[in-house]
Amino acid sequence: MFRKILAFKLRLIAKLILKKYKPKIVAITGSVGKSSTKEAIFTVLAGQYRVRKSEGNYNTDIGVPLTIIGARSAGRNIFGWIIIFLKGLALVFFKKSYPEILVLEMGADRVGDLAYLTSFVKPDISVVTSVGISHLEFFGSKEAIRREKGALVRALGKDGAAILNKDDEGAMSLQDECRGKVITYGQSAEADFNLTNIDIDKSAPLPLAYSFLAAVAVGERFGIAREEALKTLRDFQNLPGRLQIIPGINGSTIIDDTYNSAPASAVAALRYLQNHAGQRKIAVLGKMAELGQESEAGHRQVGSEAAKLGIDFLFVKSHEAALIRDEAIARGLLPESTLVFTDAREAAEKLKAFLQPGDVVLVKASQSDYFEDVIKEILADPRHMS
Repeated sequence: MFRKILAFKLRLIAKLILKKYKPKIVAITGSVGKSSTKEAIFTVLAGQYRVRKSEGNYNTDIGVPLTIIGARSAGRNIFGWIIIFLKGLALVFFKKSYPEILVLEMGADRVGDLAYLTSFVKPDISVVTSVGISHLEFFGSKEAIRREKGALVRALGKDGAAILNKDDEGAMSLQDECRGKVITYGQSAEADFNLTNIDIDKSAPLPLAYSFLAAVAVGERFGIAREEALKTLRDFQNLPGRLQIIPGINGSTIIDDTYNSAPASAVAALRYLQNHAGQRKIAVLGKMAELGQESEAGHRQVGSEAAKLGIDFLFVKSHEAALIRDEAIARGLLPESTLVFTDAREAAEKLKAFLQPGDVVLVKASQSDYFEDVIKEILADPRHMS
């Protein structure tokens, strides 16, 4: 009940703030890549505009209004929430400096989440990075997820723009639901913004390259030239746990992708590992949560890809993730090149004894597996996690 009342009050204040200051809204959603895309878009726009972005996981019915107000959650502190409400009301009743653009990540765990957010936040630009099967457990079908992500596209007016991943079938299926302009990005030469006509740094991992393409597309809508947008992205630092390259123990290299995992992002991470120069390529994979009836198929898809790519060694967590190993072996990976562990602590201990100079190790799992604890134990310099 507390949350419902809180969400209602925050929605009301946020709606009044938006009505008064009329900032442009860039909304981002997707099953994979929305946070990195949000960061890249913010980086491009912040060079020329006053911009505010969603921080952390502020992509919910509470987080989005807090971003609009410019406040952090007060948790269970009633007095803290009173201060937030007063701050919001001050923005409503007094003229204050306010961002010209809001870059808002919007997440959906259940049906209706995005419809609720777009009922009071009307985007000028909607970016859909992908439509996958993350959170399928709560949606029931991929079509339900597609319809949910499409809420951002349907919320656009005739002057708005939907920026869609050309390489993602689910994202592109939303183009007919857009009343405004449809702009595409991706590897495909048919995309408006692609790796041929946009000179993305070739060393950037492919998932990050997608984020950069989307950011350049958004920048152009705001009058920022492609060359200028790319210049601002040269020193872009991805968020912690998203394909970060970190020196590891014994002269190894770590690819830290521990923020979360889903079939599409796990496959993308494996491909990045496969393309990374190294003596031995090692994938340490945990479960992919909230896949519902697609859980077995999703884990087996990742195992198949690991075998197909020729990953040298595959370490997996027991239970659901063991299906990754089973499928990889069925597809030709030698059983002696695999290992099953029970938790992050055991994985870290095995890696400490196993890693050699020149090894490249990918560490990836859903947040509930706490694989950041694996990373902490195999860092060359523990300060990287500070």
